[in-house]
Amino acid sequence: MEIVTTRLRLRPFRVADLEQVLAFQGDAEALIYEPWGPNSVADVRAMLERSASKMGAAFPWKLEMAIEHLASSHVIGSCRLELPATAKGGWATIGYVVQRAFWGQGYATEATMALMAHAQMQPGIIGVRAISDSHNLASQRVLEKCGLECVGMVAETEEVKGRFRDMLKYELKF
Repeated sequence: MEIVTTRLRLRPFRVADLEQVLAFQGDAEALIYEPWGPNSVADVRAMLERSASKMGAAFPWKLEMAIEHLASSHVIGSCRLELPATAKGGWATIGYVVQRAFWGQGYATEATMALMAHAQMQPGIIGVRAISDSHNLASQRVLEKCGLECVGMVAETEEVKGRFRDMLKYELKF
């Protein structure tokens, strides 16, 4: 499955994406607010192999996609849409990471809006949710531009990358 926007293509990862994905998954500064990473070449290769071989078939409710810049065909980030695993429906969850060289250009917002539109077309989905580290002001702006509202904070009890994290919860009900 692919989703095409004005400037982006959201598509499944390919093993050939290794170097481009490593550019953001291996960048500690780009991942400062993420509980995972930075990833090694071996980590990225394993993720790409899993994704290319069976992720969509094994977990059809979980879309992990490359964010490809249409004009250059360069993978500039990744995004995720998780739909409820039951037929009853419920909330979809979104997330994204963009390579630092592409920050501040609206790509995360464009990808997020496309994921939200896709989620809204799925049966039983009542809205989308996302979380943001309370220090990640840029991500909070993306979510707010997409119409999500901060509905609370979860104080983290787990230390991640040397600090305890407070997470802001965002929602948009359809």
